[in-house]
Amino acid sequence: MEYQKLLLGDEPYCIAYVKASYPQHCHNEIELIYCVRGHLKVIVEDAEYFVEEGSVLFVDSLSMHQLIFEEDAAILDIEFGAQFLGSFFHEFSKSIFSMPLLTPQDTVGYGPLVMKLLQKIYHEYMNPDQASVWAMRGYLNELFALMIREMPRAISQSGLRQHKLDKYLRIQRVFDFVKSHYGQPISLSMAAQHAGYDPNAFCRLFKGITNMSFHQYLNFYRINIAMHLLEYKDYTIGEIGQQVGIPVAKTFGRVFKMYTGMSPREYRRRIYDEIGAC
Repeated sequence: MEYQKLLLGDEPYCIAYVKASYPQHCHNEIELIYCVRGHLKVIVEDAEYFVEEGSVLFVDSLSMHQLIFEEDAAILDIEFGAQFLGSFFHEFSKSIFSMPLLTPQDTVGYGPLVMKLLQKIYHEYMNPDQASVWAMRGYLNELFALMIREMPRAISQSGLRQHKLDKYLRIQRVFDFVKSHYGQPISLSMAAQHAGYDPNAFCRLFKGITNMSFHQYLNFYRINIAMHLLEYKDYTIGEIGQQVGIPVAKTFGRVFKMYTGMSPREYRRRIYDEIGAC
């Protein structure tokens, strides 16, 4: 029996196997990039990190970042935010990770504990059964507790981070709306109305927070979901386009390639031999 690995829609976090570069973007969730094969470069704000196999990079919420994959690279990508952590998330996000990159050579302190939990999550994701979703949720709770207790974080002294967090809260309803309705038509005016702004003010605020227009963000989110769904052979590429709100096959293929550098069929072929769900 095949079990669903993917956590989408109303789930409070997302875990996914990824084999394609991501353009520059930001989101409110904390992101863990666990390299399970090869290596990649991740640009976070003005810093560059080379993430090798067995290493994990912690990316703070609302940090601009870009993932550049080598040909053979693969990651387990984990994202969680306010829906998973509740009101505590905003307080936690006021600080940033002082040492965001952990490597296999970090053999003392909290490093081995973090790696052990990530290995367990990866095993459950790649070998799912009826209990895997609950197991991954438990391991993620343990991981976050470890992050609170052990991982060094620093309060930003400039005040810019707090200002950005405060601005994000003003349009958080839009991000929640996209997460719940990405498969349906969503216009700019709908998003602006949902946030309580006129379209022009909303456009300025949204781009100031994400460095993307609303339509760019919406397409990026939809393609993100599509990449995950391509793990499942039971879904045709046309059905996936329908599910993520881009029902015209030609448009879906063009937008997918614009964000990933390859067609949906090419992306599916790259992951087909590496995960059991396809």
